[in-house]
Amino acid sequence: MLGDANLESAATSSVIQSSTTKHENLMVKRSKDWVESVAEKLKLLTEKIVKVADDTNWRVRLAMVELAENLLLNCTK
Repeated sequence: MLGDANLESAATSSVIQSSTTKHENLMVKRSKDWVESVAEKLKLLTEKIVKVADDTNWRVRLAMVELAENLLLNCTK
């Protein structure tokens, strides 16, 4: 959602206006306010998820490593 590539392409691309459809209401305008709002919500979710990092199951710990890797590589902003 907040991957660097998605944010950059949303900032540089312009939306082509077509005839009004019921699906246009589902499109998100990725403004600066939207990014900040989503980032705050994702921070709260991430804080809750990280609490399982010391789980005894190795699969849970591996998933946490993969999550951290994905965040570090794709969401640097």
